[in-house]
Amino acid sequence: MSQITREIINLRLDDLEKYEKNNERLVQILGVCEDRKILKNQKNKLKIKLWKI
Repeated sequence: MSQITREIINLRLDDLEKYEKNNERLVQILGVCEDRKILKNQKNKLKIKLWKI
């Protein structure tokens, strides 16, 4: 399992703050979510958060 996949699986909404400062990282995470079809609910929440940045 890749590091970024582990990060997504372990991601909590409270942890989003650490991603706020790095749009590129969020986009990368969203891309992995899209590719792997994992944590659809988290992906949607990340998209909402991404638009707020």
